[in-house]
Amino acid sequence: VDCAVWRELVGELSLKHERSMLLQFAIAIMTNKGYHDEIASLVSVASNFKVFNTSLLNHIRKSHNVRPDRLDDELADFKKLCCHSAASYLYSQVLLTHLATVTAANESSTTLTNHSSHYRRLSQELEKFALKTLPAQQTQNIHRIRLLLLQVSEYPTVMAPITNILTDRAISQATINQLY
Repeated sequence: VDCAVWRELVGELSLKHERSMLLQFAIAIMTNKGYHDEIASLVSVASNFKVFNTSLLNHIRKSHNVRPDRLDDELADFKKLCCHSAASYLYSQVLLTHLATVTAANESSTTLTNHSSHYRRLSQELEKFALKTLPAQQTQNIHRIRLLLLQVSEYPTVMAPITNILTDRAISQATINQLY
């Protein structure tokens, strides 16, 4: 695992054989040894929770050093990793929402305020990518996840009309009246 050529070979093979337990084990060892950048683009990373979680946290840590105008380009592997499955997307969004909420609650300086808004921005970038890449029938789930994470369900008079708008993909006069 210490040889770059072998790590590259493991990466190439894991892209062809996503369900191979041997390759997943090798990727786990690579993660434990700190080769996060080399395995970041592997789709098979998302199938092992420990490796996925380590890679996700590493991406989030590294994203703090990226200029806001370069964030979209620099996080391509992050977005692919998080959108590998519905479970990985949901976990990533819940984690980012939790981080944003906790840092906002503890903010006592402008640095923490920046962290909170940074986590919200990552969440938005992830949602934007998922809406672009996933089939149309799955986009409703993405909207529902967003509403649940924003705790809109605590306001049933708002939740029902918004759900109707997202489901119908149109706004009716009745929906506007309900919101008003």
